[in-house]
Amino acid sequence: DHRDLHLSLRRQRQMCIRDSLGSDANGGQPARLAEMTARGVTLMSRAVYLDEARNHAWIEGAGEAHLKLAEDLQGRPTETPYPLAIRWEKGLNFDGRKVQLSGDVFAEGPEDWLRCDQLVGTLSRPVDFGTKADQTSLELSELDCQGHVVFDHRTRDAGGPTSHERLQLAQLAINQQSGQIRGRGPGWVRSVHYGEELQPTMKPRPDAAAISGGPRLHFLRVNFQNGVTGNLHQRQLANRLNK
Repeated sequence: DHRDLHLSLRRQRQMCIRDSLGSDANGGQPARLAEMTARGVTLMSRAVYLDEARNHAWIEGAGEAHLKLAEDLQGRPTETPYPLAIRWEKGLNFDGRKVQLSGDVFAEGPEDWLRCDQLVGTLSRPVDFGTKADQTSLELSELDCQGHVVFDHRTRDAGGPTSHERLQLAQLAINQQSGQIRGRGPGWVRSVHYGEELQPTMKPRPDAAAISGGPRLHFLRVNFQNGVTGNLHQRQLANRLNK
């Protein structure tokens, strides 16, 4: 709550001093990272800053965040809040509606991971740091990934892994509510799936032969130059021929 935020800020200033010394003055142990928790999000770094008047939180340099989402990275609702851990190298800026992370950003959940140079996440509802709210998970409306983007997804059932998809490209935007995606190449998509038929990750050519038979291991890789569009909820991805 409001009081906890101020306590966290006083604590992080102490942590900054310890970090600048390189060790804990009391025991000679490495200093702990500064930590701020609000709205179900925990931010950790050498220093975490909050300006309530501007509704602005930021971190200068490397840090990490632990949060819970109402959906997974593909925008699919989950029975329980979806835990997500994020690390970055250069900095974080959060204005209550958009959070921007930069510098080798890596986000990882139970079934997905995402890496890029810069990540911008937009919330469905803004966060006001100056008001108290009973909120344990966040709802994203869009993710925008820029630079050397790699998105990896795995699925499994009671018997073990059933599919593994990976998408690599220059830029990727995911609408968390509709599942629509758009991306800019060059890049490639790769899918490995065990089942009756190949899952429709990429729309096949009109003259492609139908794959039939019993369960088997299927592999698909498609390279593209310009970009891709599709829908993650419907497991569709199409090569965009024009820029």
